Amino acid sequence: HFGSGDIPFSAADHTELADTPQSKEFIQVPFMIGAISFFHSVPGDDLPAANNRRLELDRCVLAGIFQRKITTWDDAQIQALNPGITIPAGTAINVVVRNLGSSSTSLSSQYLSMAGCSGDNAWTIGAGKGGAGNAPFWPAGTVRKEGSGGVSGHIAATPYSIGYIDSGHGHASGLAEISLTNKDGVSLTSKDADIGAAGTAAVSTAIAADMSLSWDTVSLMDLPGATTWPICTFSYMYIRKDMTSETLQHTGPLVEAFAQFVLSDEGQLMVPEFGFTGIPAALKTSARAALASVTLHSGAVKWTFETSTSAGAGMSATTFSAKRSSYADVERKDISANVVTMKAQVADLMKNEVVQLHGSGTTNPKRFFWKTMDILEERAMVPMTMTYRAVGSSTGQHEFKGDGPARVPFNHFGSGDIPFSAADHTELADTPQSKEFIQVPFMIGAISFFHSVPGDDLPAANNRRLELDRCVLAGIFQRKITTWDDAQIQALNPGITIPAGTAINVVVRNLGSSSTSLSSQYLSMAGCSGDNAWTIGAGKGGAGNAPFWPAGTVRKEGSGGVSGHIAATPYSIGYIDSGHGHASGLAEISLTNKDGVSLTSKDADIGAAGTAAVSTAIAADMSLSWDTVSLMDLPGATTWPICTFSYMYIRKDMTSETLQHTGPLVEAFAQFVLSDEGQLMVPEFGFTGIPAALKTSARAALASVTLHSGAVKWTFETSTSAGAGMSATTFSAKRSSYADVERKDISANVVTMKAQVADLMKNEVVQLHGSGTTNPKRFFWKTMDILEERAMVPMTMTYRAVGSSTGQHEFKGDGPARVPFNHFGSGDI
Repeated sequence: HFGSGDIPFSAADHTELADTPQSKEFIQVPFMIGAISFFHSVPGDDLPAANNRRLELDRCVLAGIFQRKITTWDDAQIQALNPGITIPAGTAINVVVRNLGSSSTSLSSQYLSMAGCSGDNAWTIGAGKGGAGNAPFWPAGTVRKEGSGGVSGHIAATPYSIGYIDSGHGHASGLAEISLTNKDGVSLTSKDADIGAAGTAAVSTAIAADMSLSWDTVSLMDLPGATTWPICTFSYMYIRKDMTSETLQHTGPLVEAFAQFVLSDEGQLMVPEFGFTGIPAALKTSARAALASVTLHSGAVKWTFETSTSAGAGMSATTFSAKRSSYADVERKDISANVVTMKAQVADLMKNEVVQLHGSGTTNPKRFFWKTMDILEERAMVPMTMTYRAVGSSTGQHEFKGDGPARVPFNHFGSGDIPFSAADHTELADTPQSKEFIQVPFMIGAISFFHSVPGDDLPAANNRRLELDRCVLAGIFQRKITTWDDAQIQALNPGITIPAGTAINVVVRNLGSSSTSLSSQYLSMAGCSGDNAWTIGAGKGGAGNAPFWPAGTVRKEGSGGVSGHIAATPYSIGYIDSGHGHASGLAEISLTNKDGVSLTSKDADIGAAGTAAVSTAIAADMSLSWDTVSLMDLPGATTWPICTFSYMYIRKDMTSETLQHTGPLVEAFAQFVLSDEGQLMVPEFGFTGIPAALKTSARAALASVTLHSGAVKWTFETSTSAGAGMSATTFSAKRSSYADVERKDISANVVTMKAQVADLMKNEVVQLHGSGTTNPKRFFWKTMDILEERAMVPMTMTYRAVGSSTGQHEFKGDGPARVPFNHFGSGDI
């Protein structure tokens, strides 16, 4: 319905839209000013104290860095600008840029290209928005990341990096900014600068009077002024002048009202909250006048705004009333006030050493781990940070193994739904310094096949269940059975009424995962013949690994990607952990277990597989290889055929200096996971705790972990222990946080609100959808929140932050008629 970007449309695009069979004239409405800055992650201790730990780089040095002519931080040109810098010799400069077209790339490359540098630093790679086939043509050695968040995240996570992003984003991310010299020769950062000065200078010198004309020559770059920032840009809304079509009868006035609010005094006062600057008064007046040129449908009813009480008129169905709000908004303001106080408290706590624990691995236990970490952080007296990165079993194992001959791990513990292979287990034990570890099972999960065949198509006599035996599943996942009316499926489901020829949409994991390993193992064990014989191998999947999925399968990342695709695409089938599938409301396929009983994982006793494994095949020593341990296809009338343990991978030797404080935290985290309280939490997330005998063995295995000689072990206070409960290394169940209490209250409120939402959804919902530049995304989202709260009728407003280029493309639309994908666009160009 509208677009947005940080760059105006090019003259060619502007002309093209005006010359379509039905003219698509539009206005480009500037609504805020943003700054682009260069940020870095050189540690402060390496920078000169005499310059307040600032890093100074002039335009020519930046040009050399981004063209990979200057590749180390001890380069003479950097040393000359920063006397007293102490970066270790030969430290590489990690340069990160946007991988797709973006206004920040356009503006930063334009800034560097204007420098007029000579020699190696002369700018030779072109200036432009970037992305495939567009300047600048970044040299080899640059890291490419998607979006401002990708760039800022890489800088924050990778010491000695440098990159460009919008200033507000960089400051909000806590990054260090590089000082630049403006046109008047003043060295400053964007925090010191008057960002609005560039807009004022542009209005007085170069601004186009008519917002329906091309603005491609308008520039806020390198304008004069002692406090002017050299890399500035407007953010624009792109709005069609002709909104007279029948389809826009209701949405057209909403686009107009949205833009009116953005340009209102209230809207403009909100802009600085998000690190940007409102537009100058003269431009605001012009922009408001430009909106009056938009023509609406003859039957359209314009929206009005009630800012002070207007009896009767304020109850109009097309009035945004400032007298309306929601409890959620009131509560957010209270929370924001509390956050200010809490930030001050956190600042005090940060003066003490923060104990850290970071794990990574399988996605299955992520919510269980996150809740456990929340509980422990709330029960601890000292500041600590615990994180778990849900990236899949294969990545968890890789990051636990580590790189290089010494095999230094990336994480403090790993997690997976498959044990390490015998080869990997041996390799870790045989490193120069032995890296022996234990594999601690802590829960049992089930893998299931889920589908999105509509219930009305399935036999009523079988309670709308879909029955597929192992051989038919093998045929489906090898693309030998490709339609739902195949005779083999019909035979297993008498009375099925799926339309003839309906294609089966098969979705699998795209990276290595335990769910791929277990489901392919299950299908390979079937011993099927003919076309259904399993021939594509069994394994974790991913690049170069079996199973080698045939053409026609859809590949998605993570359990969430698979479940989301099944839910969104009728007549799909895929495999994910059972708990995830049920939590997503998906329909499960019945399987026949080893005892010949047809059931779903909901009917099954998942723990029965673990009990059977303990009694038959479990390794007694958790430091040995467990690669022969399997919970697949075990006997029992209620046993589910595809089960697995989830494991924690923990180093036995945690005596290093760097683990003095973290080692005991790894141990305590695992102790809680295996405790009665921890094991009782497991079913909340669709999984099953481990059998009692195995729990005893796992707890004993933890005792084999050796900690640093100066380490202090954590204890747990479950009932009041006067004095001892106040120890700095005690997790006390007598502690909690208001956030946890409030979350429980919110959860109860959500149930009530869901019922209210269901009632509201029965009414027609007015929709507004925009897309474009990432810069104003939070400003737009807040604006949309405000307008939705102030409207009496139900409505949905969304803004998709995808970059100026995509916003312009979606605003332009496809085909000769240029039908747009959005209601408005936005860009900084």
